[in-house]
Amino acid sequence: MLEWYVEPHAVKDWVREPVVGFSQVGYLPSQHKEAIIELDPNDTHHPSSLDVYQVQADGTTQRILSAPLKEWGDYTRYHYAKADFSSITQTGIYYLQYGSQKTNSFPIAPNVYEKVWHPSLDVWFPVQMDHMAVKEGYRVWHAAPHLVDVVQAPNKTPHFDNFEQGDSLWSPFKPFDFIPGFEAGGWFDAGDFDIETGSHCSTILSMCTTWETFRPEREETMVDQQNRFVNIHFPDGKPDLLQQIEHGVLPIVAQIEQIGHACRGVNHATLYQYNRLDEPSTITDNRHLTGDERWLFTYHDHGLDVQAASALSATARVLRDFNPALSARCLKAAEKIWSDFEKEGQAYNRCLQAAWQLYLTTGKNSYIKDMESALMQSFQGNNPRRALSNLTLALQVSPKMSKKFLKNLRPYVEEYKKQLNQMLEANPYGVNVYGTGWGSNGSIISQGINCYWANKYFPDIVTRDDILRSANFIFGCHLFSNLSFVMGVGVKPKNVAYGNNRADFSFIPGGVVPGLLLLQPYYIENKDDWPFFWGQNECTIAQNASYLLFGNILSQMKE
Repeated sequence: MLEWYVEPHAVKDWVREPVVGFSQVGYLPSQHKEAIIELDPNDTHHPSSLDVYQVQADGTTQRILSAPLKEWGDYTRYHYAKADFSSITQTGIYYLQYGSQKTNSFPIAPNVYEKVWHPSLDVWFPVQMDHMAVKEGYRVWHAAPHLVDVVQAPNKTPHFDNFEQGDSLWSPFKPFDFIPGFEAGGWFDAGDFDIETGSHCSTILSMCTTWETFRPEREETMVDQQNRFVNIHFPDGKPDLLQQIEHGVLPIVAQIEQIGHACRGVNHATLYQYNRLDEPSTITDNRHLTGDERWLFTYHDHGLDVQAASALSATARVLRDFNPALSARCLKAAEKIWSDFEKEGQAYNRCLQAAWQLYLTTGKNSYIKDMESALMQSFQGNNPRRALSNLTLALQVSPKMSKKFLKNLRPYVEEYKKQLNQMLEANPYGVNVYGTGWGSNGSIISQGINCYWANKYFPDIVTRDDILRSANFIFGCHLFSNLSFVMGVGVKPKNVAYGNNRADFSFIPGGVVPGLLLLQPYYIENKDDWPFFWGQNECTIAQNASYLLFGNILSQMKE
C-alpha cells in the first residue's frame, strides 16, 4: 500500500495574470473581432477596457481604440469578459493592451488565412510517411523504416494501444506468416510508428474532400515511391496532396486484397519497440522472419469496412488520372466490400457515406436510390445532436436529391444553428471547449467544417462568423493561454508537442494538438512545457487531415 502526503505551498492573496485571448493568425478586415479576457476569480479590480494599438510604418505605435469590457461571467475556474474591436477594418499590424499586459502583434489583412494549411501539407504529413526516407534541407527526419512488413498477428493476443487479435484470425494466413503487400505506404499514426486503419480511412477521406472541393495544386515536396525517398521543399511537379493520398491508401487496399476485409492495423510486436523515440528505421532489422517484424491485426469489424469502402472509392475517383493502376485497385477493393455488405445483409443506413462515394466514382444510381429517405429518417430521434450527425453528408448529397430535399433540410439546419447558439450561452467561446481524456480541437475543427457546408446552402442561417468561431479558438482565442494550437502557424504558436520527436521537447511544423483537458473539478490546461501529455499535445493524422480541409476552407476567405 502506497500513501502520499501532500503539503501545498500557497502564496497569500496571489492573483493570476489575465490571459488575453485573440487569434495569433489575425483577422479579416470585415470579420467579427473579439478578445476574450480570462481573469482570476480574485481579480476584483481589473481594468474595464482593452486598448488596441496599431504599429505604424516607422515603428511607432498609436492607440486607435479603447474597447469597453463586457462582463460574460464565470466559467469553470475563472471569470471572463469580452472586448469587441470589430470596428477596426484597416489593414495593418496591431497589438492589444490590457492594463500593464501587452500582447504580441498580429495582422488584420484580406489574406490572413491563405497559408495556414501549408506547413501541415509541406512538412507534417511528409515526416509521417512510413517506409520512406524523409529529408528536409540538411536535416534527415528518418531513413526508410519497416521494409519487411508484415506478419500475421497470433490469435488470442491482448496487445497495447487498443490492439487485440481475439479468438479468431479472420485471415487466410497463419500466425507469424509473412503477408506480402505491406512494405510500402501509410503514415505513422501520431507520436508512435503504428498504422491505424480507421485513422487512415478518415485521413484519406478528408484529403479527397479537400482535393475535390478546392483542388489545391500546391507542390513543395518530392516523393519518389520507387526509391523510397522524400525531399521536403524540393518540388517535383506533382500535386503534393495527390501524392499523400496515393501513399496513404496503399496499406488499406492491401488489406482488402490480401485479407479480404479491413483490419485493425499494424503495430510493433513488443512494447520495447513501440516505445522507441529514436530513428524508426532501426526499430526492426529489415530482414525477413527474424522475429522483430510488425504484426497485422486482422480481426473483422464492419465499421472499419464502411470506412475503408468510403476511403477507397473516393481515392479511386481522385487518382483516376494521376495513378490509373492504383485507382483501379481501389475501386475493385471498395466494390468487393460493398458486395460483402449486400451478402451479409448490412443495413443500408450504416453505409451511407460509402454509398455516396461509390456513386460519385461509378455514376451508378443504385448506390443512392434510397439515400434521401435514409437520411431523412436518420434525423428523427429523441437526441437532437445525434440526429444531426449526418447533416453534413445530407448537404453534400443535396445536389443529387429531389428539389424538395433542401427545403426539407432547412428545419434541421435551423436546429443546428440553435445548438451553435446554445454553446455561446454555455461558455464564452461558443465551441466544445475541453475534453476529459482527449482534447476537443478535433470536434472544434469539425464544427467549422460543418458550418462551412451549412453556410454554403443556407447562408441566411449559418454565417461566415460561425465558421470563423472555430478558427479563432484554434489559433489562440481560448482558455489557459493564447498560443496557436497549430505548430508553426500564427505569430505565437505552441513550441512542443507529443510527436515522435517529443523527447527533444520539439515539434513538427503543421501539427495540430488535441487541445484543452479538464482536470477535475474545474481546472482546464494545455501544457506547453511538457509534451508527454498525449491527451493535450499528441498530433494525429486524422485530426491533421481534418485541419487541412478546414485550412483550405479558411484560405478561400479573402477580401
